[in-house]
Amino acid sequence: MKYHRSTEYYAGFAWRGTWELDGGGALMNQGIHSIDLIISLLGSVKRTFSFCRTLSHNIEVEDTAAAVLEFESGAVGSIQASTACYPGYTRRFEICGDKGSVVFTDENIISWDLPGEKPEVNHTYCSSASDPRAIGMENHKKQIDDVVSAILEDRPPLIDAVQGRKPVALISAMYRSSATGMPIDIIM
Repeated sequence: MKYHRSTEYYAGFAWRGTWELDGGGALMNQGIHSIDLIISLLGSVKRTFSFCRTLSHNIEVEDTAAAVLEFESGAVGSIQASTACYPGYTRRFEICGDKGSVVFTDENIISWDLPGEKPEVNHTYCSSASDPRAIGMENHKKQIDDVVSAILEDRPPLIDAVQGRKPVALISAMYRSSATGMPIDIIM
């Protein structure tokens, strides 16, 4: 998640870049959905060792973070998140293992090296890496609609609070690891 956010982006609203009102920076604000996707695809994270820094902007929270993750499965992964990468790049995910590998971005599947056929590729473009105004509201609207429908239909929502807590728990552990300089175990 190598995004770019300008000085004007942070100066434009008093809550941006603050611990109290934003809750964090490149990880909690811009990166939480990507971290949720990582957990959804690869499972719960057991431990993290992380570095969070403010390198480019005059803000309270991190604009750059890097972490090593140990998953419950034993897999090892890494996260890089920043709002200080000019001009900003689309998210990139790489899942590599001894039975195959997949690399994809917001726009495209870059490589699909698994036994079997290649999936259909859906070419879309996501410019929110450098322009936060380009973030669409459609997925947020779908989630809110599902919660309202779940209440009216007396059923659980598709994404519940337990699932939503997982990326917050991981990001909080990443912040603690950076503050202490120690690996942090995570309870998800």
